[in-house]
Amino acid sequence: MTRTFAIHSFLGVCVGLLFLADGHILSSAPHREFMPVLRHGSGKAANWAGYVTAPDLLVPVKHSVTDVQGSWRVPTVTSSGTLDSSSAIWVGIDGDLDKTVEQIGTEQDWSAGTPVYYAWFEMFPGPAFLIMNVPIQPGDEISAEVQFVAKNKFILSITNFTQNTGFSITKKRAAQRTSAEWIVEAPFFRRILSLADFGSVTFNGCSATMEGAEGPINSISWHNEALTMENPLTSTILAQPGGLIAGGTGFTVDWRHH
Repeated sequence: MTRTFAIHSFLGVCVGLLFLADGHILSSAPHREFMPVLRHGSGKAANWAGYVTAPDLLVPVKHSVTDVQGSWRVPTVTSSGTLDSSSAIWVGIDGDLDKTVEQIGTEQDWSAGTPVYYAWFEMFPGPAFLIMNVPIQPGDEISAEVQFVAKNKFILSITNFTQNTGFSITKKRAAQRTSAEWIVEAPFFRRILSLADFGSVTFNGCSATMEGAEGPINSISWHNEALTMENPLTSTILAQPGGLIAGGTGFTVDWRHH
């Protein structure tokens, strides 16, 4: 069931709490959206930095992706010179060649001079939810996965190995399942928000399953593309992924500008 009431939080707004049958508590995040990619040229996006894979990066292959997973250590955010800034780290399915995204990850924000960290998931264009019973702190080792398990059913899960806690939820949604991603994102609320200075974050253990084949980002069974986050108006690079490491299962994204 849903209860809506005012709480004191970094959002400074009223949020609704969703109490699930398994005891997990989620809080809606009305001032956050984690959007499909906003491209503006080859390998460039206004809101994503990281890697995208698909059987074909030009022509969508529907219902091809069934799993994506990856791990990272939560970075420490610092002031980027703006009062408020945001960053999200996630793994997901869709959002590159279509207009939905099934995704789960962590958020690292700088809000009124204070760092803020939390876990979340979203089935865009549905609302995002904070995962209240998975605390997040800098340095925590995180693993996340989005898995398609049956007709219109996804399992989204996240584990904080450092704090020995986790979360998993099954959600229904009709989706194209055309791509898999490992992304650092500048979230959206009425506009793309200023990117928090997260320093750098390294993805590890990255794998996907497409058309029955499992493999790393650079598997010969599909195509992959690195995306650099760049301001489309000024051409300023905001965040940039490095080359693939560890046999194609990892890479690092570096913050450049807010």
